[in-house]
Amino acid sequence: MTVGKRLAGRVALVTGGSRGVGRGIALRLAEEGAAIAVNYRRDAEAAAEVVAEITASGGRAVSYAASVSDPTRCGPWLRTSARTWDRSTCS
Repeated sequence: MTVGKRLAGRVALVTGGSRGVGRGIALRLAEEGAAIAVNYRRDAEAAAEVVAEITASGGRAVSYAASVSDPTRCGPWLRTSARTWDRSTCS
């Protein structure tokens, strides 16, 4: 099956992107062409592995440590993601 690049030019912020379902979602969105901001809470090594897998296949990805259960941490993560991917807004 040929995977298209339907999400080229888009950015996906994937919570829990370092493992499990979140990891699978991050990888699939990257296959579709999205740049990925992998969010993780504790496992920096697992997040780095996801980023490495995405970039090795030609995608763009970065990781951020932030607990989405803490609203004071979400704002900085979103702003940093917007700056990283040259976005003035998050929608």
